[in-house]
Amino acid sequence: MPNRCHASFFPGVIEKAINSMDKNDYSAAMNQIDMAIASDPSNLQYRSVKVNLLVEMKNYHGALKELQAMETMDPNLSVIYCLESQCLLNLGRNDEAIQAADKSLKYDHSYFPAYSNKATALMNMGFLSDAIETYYEAIKLNPEDADSHASLADLHLKMGNFASAGEEANLAIKMQSDNITANNVLISIAKSTGNVESYIKSLSNAYLNTFDEEYILQLTNCLYVSGRIVDAKKIAERFYKMYPNNIGFLDNLARIYLLENRFDRSEKIYNYFLLANNNLYANLRYITFLNEAEKYSEVLKKVDKLIKKYPDSEGFVYNKFYALSLTGDHKNAILIIKGLYTQNPHSIFYAIEYAIEMIFLGNYTESLRVLNSLEGKNNIPELFIALWTVYLLMNEPEASTKYAIEAIKNMVDDDFLAEFPEQVIDSYLDIGWVSESLDFIDKIIEMTEGELRDICIACKACLLGTDNYDKGLKALQGIGDNAKIRHILYNILKFNNPAVKNFIKMYMNEKN
Repeated sequence: MPNRCHASFFPGVIEKAINSMDKNDYSAAMNQIDMAIASDPSNLQYRSVKVNLLVEMKNYHGALKELQAMETMDPNLSVIYCLESQCLLNLGRNDEAIQAADKSLKYDHSYFPAYSNKATALMNMGFLSDAIETYYEAIKLNPEDADSHASLADLHLKMGNFASAGEEANLAIKMQSDNITANNVLISIAKSTGNVESYIKSLSNAYLNTFDEEYILQLTNCLYVSGRIVDAKKIAERFYKMYPNNIGFLDNLARIYLLENRFDRSEKIYNYFLLANNNLYANLRYITFLNEAEKYSEVLKKVDKLIKKYPDSEGFVYNKFYALSLTGDHKNAILIIKGLYTQNPHSIFYAIEYAIEMIFLGNYTESLRVLNSLEGKNNIPELFIALWTVYLLMNEPEASTKYAIEAIKNMVDDDFLAEFPEQVIDSYLDIGWVSESLDFIDKIIEMTEGELRDICIACKACLLGTDNYDKGLKALQGIGDNAKIRHILYNILKFNNPAVKNFIKMYMNEKN
């Protein structure tokens, strides 16, 4: 007998699942989606929501399995192969990602996301000219497509072709002023000059183009860091007053108060907000803010009550684990993260967190067991970073460097990619691995191109400059353009090592 309730009931379940995803309550979302799929196994809409959830959870193998099931239901749907390509990219399987993207384009030759995935895979493999050609193919099909021009601009930026990047980004913005990628490219170009005023102007323009609150958050942070504290606070307070129910603007102002060591003001505006918005999402943002503010004792005072109030949300449980771990209470922290991992055995995120916590307890065997069980199945940078950490603490430089390099090979996020080499070097210098630092950075320079290679050259220059300023200066010349050098030293590198920081300071003082 047909289920008469199905048509009206299960879209509501999917809506609940999407709401749960928005609140990072993945367990509830998965239960709701599986309920809908069980009622109608051939419904592609339900399965696509599950794919999105699995991708958000970084369970790319699970997403691929779901997509392969969708293939059997509709083998001619371009978007399925494109999503497969995206998952394969995230797993570091670039050859297969290209094949899946080509299959997607076979069924829809004008489907831009497939061109983008193919270009990204080619770029990951070092075939930069082929990646650019792929974007030009997309542009030939639709010369007025802003996304194609924006993506091409982004690729030129990665290669250090600032003039071409700016030209393509401006074309994209002319076609679509609120194109985020194009606006981000112009911001990056402005940052590369090392001119703070240019950077501030680019952020202001991006906000006027897009009305994306993220640019206001970046703008206030830039103003604050550059010493214009009054301006930063004025803008943050203005947007908070204009949009009192926008938690992003509230969070921004709270962080500025925190930088001024005025935690009481941060807490006051959050508590005021919670009076009118006492819901799961607002409370979770507040607890997360407290953890990010390193107010771990405050988290531990409040979180048990919230766990009781929202028993189906793992977010509060995870925040409790985080606070316990960061305060050194690893015996209790391990109980929580082990519980989350047991409840979600397919979660790579929880598996890695559990393995890292075992490191703090000195149980390297269990940590390596968990991490090695993931290796080969999930080529994501977080896994290799965890393995790098284990071998670093085990005082094994060869294995540590091996996994640091694997992490970089599999990184997709550009900001993280830029930060990680210096994180490795800082860690090596802390334990006296100077020659190992140089060996690591030389290997990275050999395998990279574009901006990442320039960042690595700058890292090597900083290392050499700690011992001999002139050697460091000579190494920087390998980057070539002075604007690029200033951009990397001023905006990207965040070394903690005092000798390295001193070299950067000497260079900036000499060149300004």
